[in-house]
Amino acid sequence: ADNQLKLRGFRIELGEIEAVLRENPQVGECVVIAREDLSEEKQLVAYIVASEDNRLSAKRLRDFLLEKLPSYMVPAHFVELHRMPVAPTGKIDYKRLPSPKLESDRWSTHDAHTPVEEILLGIWEETLKRDHVGLHDDFFDLGGHSLLAIRVISRMRSAFGIDLPLKALFEAPTVATLAVRVEREQQEGHKKDMPPLTAVPRGQMLPLSFAQQRLWFIDQLEPTSAAYNSPTAIWLTGSLDRQALDYSVTEIVRRHEVLRTSFPLENGEPVQRIAPSGKVSVPLVDIAEIPEQEQVALDIACNDSRLPFNLSEGPLFRMMLVRLAADKNLFVLTLHHVVSDGWSVDILIREFTALYSAFVQKRPSPLPELAVQYADFAYWQRQWLTGKALDTYVSYWRSRLAGVPPLRLTMGRSFDIQTGVGATASYDLRSEAIEALQDISRTSCVTLFMTLLAVFEILMNYHSGQMDFAIGTPVAGRDCLEVEDLIGFFVNMLPLRADLSGDPTFKQILERVRAVTLEAYAHQALPFEKLVEELKPARVDGAPEIFQVTFAVQNERVAVGELPGLKIEMADSTLEEVRFGLVLWIVPSSSGWQAWWRYSTGRFDATQVDRLQRDFASLLEEVIVKPDARLSEFNLVLQRRLQKIEDVEHARAHASRVKFKGRKRMPVQPA
Repeated sequence: ADNQLKLRGFRIELGEIEAVLRENPQVGECVVIAREDLSEEKQLVAYIVASEDNRLSAKRLRDFLLEKLPSYMVPAHFVELHRMPVAPTGKIDYKRLPSPKLESDRWSTHDAHTPVEEILLGIWEETLKRDHVGLHDDFFDLGGHSLLAIRVISRMRSAFGIDLPLKALFEAPTVATLAVRVEREQQEGHKKDMPPLTAVPRGQMLPLSFAQQRLWFIDQLEPTSAAYNSPTAIWLTGSLDRQALDYSVTEIVRRHEVLRTSFPLENGEPVQRIAPSGKVSVPLVDIAEIPEQEQVALDIACNDSRLPFNLSEGPLFRMMLVRLAADKNLFVLTLHHVVSDGWSVDILIREFTALYSAFVQKRPSPLPELAVQYADFAYWQRQWLTGKALDTYVSYWRSRLAGVPPLRLTMGRSFDIQTGVGATASYDLRSEAIEALQDISRTSCVTLFMTLLAVFEILMNYHSGQMDFAIGTPVAGRDCLEVEDLIGFFVNMLPLRADLSGDPTFKQILERVRAVTLEAYAHQALPFEKLVEELKPARVDGAPEIFQVTFAVQNERVAVGELPGLKIEMADSTLEEVRFGLVLWIVPSSSGWQAWWRYSTGRFDATQVDRLQRDFASLLEEVIVKPDARLSEFNLVLQRRLQKIEDVEHARAHASRVKFKGRKRMPVQPA
């Protein structure tokens, strides 16, 4: 390639552009060429290999070059490569540099035609963590799922002042089509139903949120219970700066009032009392001289997680640093659920990472101040979820759940056994199977969660014989943009009613699951606690009969990684007490995906849970092969699998009788 060319009347030196690009710390290798196969005239194309652990942004690179070069020298296209193609001579093979037309749209320039399209593109890029999204890129093909879809709808509500249902994104999954829907809604004058969430004066009584109130009542009944403790353990490997650690924790507690909140009684009613901020020092437990340190450290964390909190006094969190060696520590964090949830732990880790990185380098906090606090959310929720708004949600759920029977599995013991003791069993899922299910999800216009839920419903049908039941699923409960970065108890439980009547095919089950799930998401603003209070369902064995089993898919892993001189890693832990009889979580792992079964040991044993997992894995494989099969066919497959297992056990028992034939010892009889 010639290092000089004449383009649009200007003489350009390609080497000069490459030299400027290399000044950007995100750029490792780069080469700039002029291509004639993209349009009627030559166009500059920059091929870039990112420096280690960096994510390239075409927009930022373009802006970077515009600060240093005239506009005519800025490439029209930026293409990211994993490595430069090299010829046998060791030089760059320019003939193997791909055309931008063959690359992903995220490196091409797609100018928005309207302000609505421009705003939507920004929302999608932020939510999907992508540097560029095309106008015609499918949201779900780019990695979108239900949780991210809720975030998009929340941002659209804030940006456009309209309240679209979640199913709108499924019906219009590209920016181009969704923009048409938004513009039509704006023209028709649709406005959001919820009032704005703003800060309220602290000189008045601050009520509990509906979710907090339920946990407060439970605590009054069982004040010494640790069932609603939420423990987290994190390995810190490397050179730990204790001062930066304390400063980071202190700043997090200052930023989030809920971590300084207790719940005393005033005039016979629980209220939120917020303590002033102050210095927080993480206590140290040194076990450097003790053998089997890792297990001892985890035992310490486990014992701490089982200590109750006093909700009326606080604080409602505990922190501890267990030192195993100079370069290895276990950071133990236990919070009461009344002030936190799973999303909150992600926020806490993200903020700790940002703060520690800044403080260890003697820089100020990079985090912006929070506009509202959890107490503002609780007050807002109590103000708007009344009258007509409340009646609308309650009416929907009353009609949706009318006559739903409790799920009764043929295995396990009665649900009246309330031990509170839980166990966890984890199993690896084939990555190829999940990828195949994702393909089925895309072609069926559903999310991976919906597909896996449909399989789980078939599993529950097989082990109960019921066609009608409800399964609970947790949702983030953060459908307001203002609360996305708050620590607090927002998580909500949605009852999803299964309908397997009429021997449907799997695709028909998927259609039913999609309809039920999207409707439930559209009505998720009603807290489950308020739903139980309003519907007053009959209680089965001491618990509301709405659902007894829960299912969830976690699409994203907790954001942990490297810090200056320090590596952080989540510790494998099963510390949390059981709150439901049976829970299945499908979670991403370093090697692919895993199924985590959480169960009450008073209701199920390990053998029964292992049976459930084997049946679930068998169904996954069968769905991939026969997505058009009917419910009865899947049940027949499971029955045949069980028969094979029984045949094997019978053969083993027979072999045992033959082995001991003629001896005085009694043979082992089959169960």
